[in-house]
Amino acid sequence: MERQLQRFVNYCIKRGYIEEEKAPWLYYAIQKRIAIVVVGVPFLFVGIWLSSVSQAVSFLASFYFLRERTSGAHCKNMYCCLVCSLLLEIIFLGVLPGVISPCLLAVLVIISSGYILWKAPFPCPYMHMDEGEMRACAVCSKIRTLILLSTFGVAHLANSPDILTGIGYGIVMAAFLLAIAYINPKEIVL
Repeated sequence: MERQLQRFVNYCIKRGYIEEEKAPWLYYAIQKRIAIVVVGVPFLFVGIWLSSVSQAVSFLASFYFLRERTSGAHCKNMYCCLVCSLLLEIIFLGVLPGVISPCLLAVLVIISSGYILWKAPFPCPYMHMDEGEMRACAVCSKIRTLILLSTFGVAHLANSPDILTGIGYGIVMAAFLLAIAYINPKEIVL
């Protein structure tokens, strides 16, 4: 897949669709979208199998909503991404909801949100952003975190435990991957 993607990027440069210095950005952007489809769609079904439709959808939506701007740990290749993502989904949707009380989840959401507000975004070399773009991304990640915190609160007030749990674990997982990236900025390899 990587060769075909590189050929496509080269084609775009040759046809004048993008400038050559934008090639790494285009490569990463396309690779990211492919990963979301390849990983995201099957994981929706795994999430539904592990929990409920509303919990799985709210988990994946909140996680991807934050992850898009916070960045975090990345895998070296698609296989590693698939395996690590599956393991994380099993842990965050299949295991933790059975052992962590709703009160402890609320505490984890507050801590995780604070961490995201403090540290996001992680300066991933694949993002190819200048300082101004990183600042804009930081503002956007803060806004998205506050939107999800508000939605988490509304789900609590509406007595929607599945949506509450999904959003909560989506926030916690985004913060977890952000923390892993700061602890070990190298790519994860399996």
